[in-house]
Amino acid sequence: MDKNKHLKRSIWLFGAILMISIILLGCEAVPPPASITLEPEKDTNPVCTTHTVTATVKDKDGNPAQGVEVSFTVTGVNPTSGSSTTDDDGKATFTYHGENVGTDGILANANGAPTAIAFKYWVDHEVDIPIQE
Repeated sequence: MDKNKHLKRSIWLFGAILMISIILLGCEAVPPPASITLEPEKDTNPVCTTHTVTATVKDKDGNPAQGVEVSFTVTGVNPTSGSSTTDDDGKATFTYHGENVGTDGILANANGAPTAIAFKYWVDHEVDIPIQE
């Protein structure tokens, strides 16, 4: 048997095993997400607190996309990154801590969907100092 014929049989066998596994396990191919949004789009917090954003991922039909990994990247005065997987409602959350006054851009990306962006404004604490007379 020549090498090409052996390779073709191996590829065919692999494909057949994959299809049988999908049928037996009830798995189906997950289409790439079509859209992603971030909420809140803009927010202001005092420094030394946390901020949470929620990404909502939907498929091409507008339905929640479950089990999609969302990557979050924060650029600006408090750079960081992380990831989260969407739940049954197509939502994934990301929380980070802001130590520095200024602005952060928060990017969320789900494989295949356009990137969503939100902005976080970090401000100094307001301090009430009691004055004694």
